[in-house]
Amino acid sequence: MSPSPHRHVPELLKESSFFLLAFPCGHDLHVPSTIAGHEFHMFWRKLSLTSKLFIAIGATSATIVAAMALLVVMSMREGFAQYVLQEEIGRLQSLEQALTASYDPENPGWPDLVASHASWHEFVVDNFRTGEPRHPPAGAEGPMPPGPRPAFDLKQLSDRIILLDANGEILIGSAPSGTRFAKRPIPAPDNADSTTGASSRPLGWLGMTAPLGGAGPADAVFLEGQTKSLIVVSVAAIALSLIAAFVLARQILTPVNLLAEGANALADGRFATRIVNNRQDELGALIDDFNSLAENLENKEKAERLWVSNTSHELQTPVSLLRAEIEALQDGIRKPDPKTLAGLHASVMRLSALVHDLNSLARTQEGHIEIDPNRHDLSKLVNEAVERARLRIEKEGLTLTLFLEPGVSIACDPTRIGQLLDNLLENSRRYTDAPGQIQIQASVSDHRAKLVIEDTSPSPARTSMPKLFQRFYREETSRSRVFGGSGLGLSICETIVAAHGGTIAASFSDLGGLRIALTLPLHSAQLQDLRNA
Repeated sequence: MSPSPHRHVPELLKESSFFLLAFPCGHDLHVPSTIAGHEFHMFWRKLSLTSKLFIAIGATSATIVAAMALLVVMSMREGFAQYVLQEEIGRLQSLEQALTASYDPENPGWPDLVASHASWHEFVVDNFRTGEPRHPPAGAEGPMPPGPRPAFDLKQLSDRIILLDANGEILIGSAPSGTRFAKRPIPAPDNADSTTGASSRPLGWLGMTAPLGGAGPADAVFLEGQTKSLIVVSVAAIALSLIAAFVLARQILTPVNLLAEGANALADGRFATRIVNNRQDELGALIDDFNSLAENLENKEKAERLWVSNTSHELQTPVSLLRAEIEALQDGIRKPDPKTLAGLHASVMRLSALVHDLNSLARTQEGHIEIDPNRHDLSKLVNEAVERARLRIEKEGLTLTLFLEPGVSIACDPTRIGQLLDNLLENSRRYTDAPGQIQIQASVSDHRAKLVIEDTSPSPARTSMPKLFQRFYREETSRSRVFGGSGLGLSICETIVAAHGGTIAASFSDLGGLRIALTLPLHSAQLQDLRNA
C-alpha cells in the first residue's frame, strides 16, 4: 500500500517555511536561477570546443531519440489496448446469438432484460462461452500477442458489457467518458431483406468497455517485453549518436587545432610552416589559404632579406668610395680637381637615388597613397616626362618613339602620374641594351585611357615575369647593382595606378624586351562625350 500523501504535509511546511525565510521578498525569487545561470555560463565558457560540440550534438540526438521512444511507447500501449478490446468483443458471438434468438419483434428492446439487472447478469453468464478459438478480432492488424488466452471475470463481465438498441441508445450498462469502448451489431435472424436482398437493419448493438484494471497478466508481460526492447534500442541509438558526435567533433576540430598551431608558428616567425591537407570541405579550403599565406610570408621575408643585403651592399659601395676619396683628399694624395669632385658627386647621387626610393616606399603606406585628382591631358604628361628623361636615355644610345593620341583626358594627380612615368622610363633606360629603342603609345580603348611602354631586348626571364611588381624583387642581383635598381620602382608604379583606379600588367614585347601596359579611368566629361557620340 502506498503511503498517504498527508504524511508529507509537515515536511512540505518545513520546506516552505525555510524557503520563505531565505527569500522573504517576492521580487528576489529570481536570484537563485540567475546565480545558477551565471555558473552554467562560466562552466560552458571553460569547456573546450570539442566538448561543446559533443554535448550539443549528443544532447540533441539523445533528446530526439528519447522523444521518439516515448511517443512509440505511448502509441504502442494505446494501440495494444484497442487491440485487446477488439479481441474481447469478438468473443461475444455466443451472447450475440442468444440476444438474436430471444428478440421479440412485438416487444423490441429486450424489455425483460432491461427491467432487471439480475436477469441481465444471469443471461450473460448463461450465454457467454470462453472456449472459442483464439483469432485476431475484426479490424485488427498484426499478429496476436504471445501467451495464453486471458480469462474473463464473469462477475464483472455484465458490468462491462453494454446493450444498445437499434438507434444506438444505451439500454443496459454505461460507458464512462474517456473509457475505451467498442461495439458489434446484433443482426436480425435472417440478416437480410428477402424482397430486396439488402442487409437488414441490426436489432441492436452489443458493446464492451475496456477493463478498469488494464490488460491481463499475459498481455502485460507482452507489453513489458516490447517496452524493454524499445528501451534497449533507444539506449543503443543514443550511444551511437554520442559516438558519432564525438567522432564528428574530432573531425571538425583536428584541423582547427592544426590551424591554431600553424598561426602560432607564423606569429613566432616560422614562415616555413605548412599544414598537410587531406580534406575537400570548407576546412580544407581554409588550410589551403593558410598554406598560401605562409608561402607568401616566407617569400616576402626572403625578398626582404635579399633586398636588405643588396641595399647594404649598395650603401656600402658609394660610402666606401666617398670615404676613400675624402681620406685621399685629407692625406693630400688627391687634389680637389673636377675629376675627383665628379666621383664624389656620383657616389652622392647613388645614395640620393636609394634614399628617394625608400622614401617613396614609406609614403605609399603599404599600398595606400593619397591623391588629388584633376582633369589632365595624358599626352601632355607623357611629353613632360619624356623631356625630363630624354638626355639620360639618348646618352645610353637609345631612341624614343612616341605615338600619342591627342585629347586623352584623365582624372589624375599629375605629381603621382609624373612619378609613375619617370619610374617606367628609368626602368627601360636601365635594362635596355644599346643600340635600342623605347616606344610609348597613348590612346583611348574601351572607354579608358591606355598607355603602353615597351622596349627592345633584353627581356626578363619567363619565371620572373609574375614577380616584377613584387616589392624588393630584382631579377638579377649583379645586373641590378650595376644599373642602380633598388627593386621598388615597379612596385611603386603599381601602387600609384591602383590609387587612380587603373590596372597595370607586364608582358613580353614584340620589340624583344619588356612591355608595360596600363589603363586609367577617363575624366567624367570625356567619358560622357564618348557615350553620347
